[in-house]
Amino acid sequence: MIPDNNGNNGKNVFVQTTLGQDFIQNNDHNDLIDDFEKWLRKQNNKTLYKRFRMRTPLKPSNQKQIVKKVKTAIQRDMNISPEEISYNDIKSWEDYCYETYCNNGNSTRFIAINKFLKFIDKEDWKLPCPPGEIRVYPTLTEEERILYLQTLDKYYPPLGDRIIDEMLPMQLKRLMDRCIVLMQTMLCCRPTEICIIETRDVDFLRHKITLRDSKTHEIIIRSGMEDALLMTKEVEAALREWLEIRKKVSAKEPENEKYLFIYPAGNNTGTRIHYWKVWRVCKKVGRLAGIKDIKTTPYLLKRTEITRDCDRGLNIRIPQIRARHTSPMTTMRYNHKSIFDAINWIQSDNYHTLNYIQ
Repeated sequence: MIPDNNGNNGKNVFVQTTLGQDFIQNNDHNDLIDDFEKWLRKQNNKTLYKRFRMRTPLKPSNQKQIVKKVKTAIQRDMNISPEEISYNDIKSWEDYCYETYCNNGNSTRFIAINKFLKFIDKEDWKLPCPPGEIRVYPTLTEEERILYLQTLDKYYPPLGDRIIDEMLPMQLKRLMDRCIVLMQTMLCCRPTEICIIETRDVDFLRHKITLRDSKTHEIIIRSGMEDALLMTKEVEAALREWLEIRKKVSAKEPENEKYLFIYPAGNNTGTRIHYWKVWRVCKKVGRLAGIKDIKTTPYLLKRTEITRDCDRGLNIRIPQIRARHTSPMTTMRYNHKSIFDAINWIQSDNYHTLNYIQ
C-alpha cells in the first residue's frame, strides 16, 4: 500500500532508489518484472495496428519506459513486490496519481500499469486513462530568442577564416555544439532525433535531413508525409562547417561511424552524442544569455519555433510539415498563444475590422 501521512502505508513516504537496483527492502528478486520485460518484447504497437493494421513490435525505448514506470509505481510508490499487488493497491495508487501529477503524465503511467495488469491476467483492474489537458507552456519571447542566438554567436562562433588543424579541442567541440543548438532552435525537432542523424542523410541540394527513425516515424510515413527536417540557411552553414571537422573524426565503434555527431575531442572522443548532450548545451547557452525566468530546454526551443511560425501568419500547413505532425490539431497544441496575446493583437494598429458600422 502507499503510505499515509502518518508514515504507515502512506503516499508521502517513498523508498528512494535508483532504477536498476532493488526497490523493496528485504526483497532481492524481480523475477516477475523480468518476465514482464520478456513479454513486452512480443507486444505490438497498438496505435499502428489500429490505424494501419501493422503488426509492429514496440520500440525498445518504449519498452524501457514502460518497465521504468511500472517499477516506479509498484516498487517505489506502492512499496510492495510485484507478486503482492492487489486491486486496492491499484486504486490507492490511482488516487495518489490524481492528487500528485497532471493528467497528461498520468496517461502514460496508467498505460504502463495497464500493460502490466494485462500481463498478470488482471485486465478487469485496468485504470481508465484521464482526458488530455491542453496546457499553455512557456516559450521564449522574440527578444529572448534574439538574445539567445546572439549569445550562441558570441560563445560558439562560426568557423570563419580559422584553420581546423590549428584549432584547440575545445574550439572543435564548440563548433559541434553550435550546430546542435541551431538545429534544435530552428528545425522543430526532438533532441533524440539529432543524436541519430546519419551523415549520408544530410541533403543540401534539397535543404533537408531525412530521418530513418523517430518517435512517430511509421505514422508519418504511412500518412504520406516525409520524416525529414527542413534546414534553414543558418543550419546549413553550420552543418557545412561541422562536416569539415567530422571528416577528420573517427568513431571508436565501427557501428557509430555513420552518425553525424561524434565527439571530436575530450574524454568522449570518437563516441556518439546522446540525449543529455543536446539538453545540456541548449540550457548552457540560455544561462550564458542571462535568461533566468525560463529554462531553455530543447522542448522549449521546439515550442518557440512552432509558435513563431504561427505568429508569421503562415498557412498552418507549413508549421505542420516542419514539425512533421500528421494532424494540424497537433500543431495547434504547440501554438501557445494566450488571451493577453489576443487582446494585444486586437488593440494593435495592425488590426483592421473589415465590416464595421459607420
